[in-house]
Amino acid sequence: FNTLQYKALIEIFTIVGNCFTENFSGKSSSAKSAILHTPMLLIKKTLFTSIIFSKVMKKLIFPLLAVGVIDTLYLLYINLNQQLCLVDAPCLSEYNLLFSILGLIWFTAGFFVILVEKRQVRVVWAILGFVGIAFFVSLMIIENYFCPYCSIAHVVGGAAAILSLRT
Repeated sequence: FNTLQYKALIEIFTIVGNCFTENFSGKSSSAKSAILHTPMLLIKKTLFTSIIFSKVMKKLIFPLLAVGVIDTLYLLYINLNQQLCLVDAPCLSEYNLLFSILGLIWFTAGFFVILVEKRQVRVVWAILGFVGIAFFVSLMIIENYFCPYCSIAHVVGGAAAILSLRT
C-alpha cells in the first residue's frame, strides 16, 4: 500500500462509521464513540506504524548499498591493478574481475530499485542477489577460497535484499 491507498482506506472506514452512527441513535455518545473510534484508532496506528517502518527500512538499505559499492569498487581496483588485498589474502583470480563488475552493477542498481515503488522490481532484484550470493559462496567453498571483502559484499548484499523485501 502507498500513502494514497491508506488515506482512501481510512476514508472508507470513516464513511462506514458514519453509516453506523445512524443505527446507534439510542446509544449514549460515549458508547458510540467507543464503538466507532476504537477500530479507527487501531487502523490509523497500524497504518502509521507501517509507513514509518517502511521509511526506516529504506533508510537502512542505502548505507548497506553504499558499503557494497565501496567494497566492490575496492575489489575491482585490486583486480585491475593486480595488487594483493590489504589482508594478504589471494584476491586475484581469472574470474574475480567479472565477479567484481557483477557485484558493482547489482549494488548500484539497488539504489534505483529502492527508489522505484514497484514491489515486483524489488523482488526480482533481491532474487538475483540471493542467487548470486548462493553461487559465489558455493564457489568459495568448492575452491577452498576465502576473501573477506567478498564475504562483506555477500553479507551486506543479503541484508539489503532482505530489507528491500520488507519495505
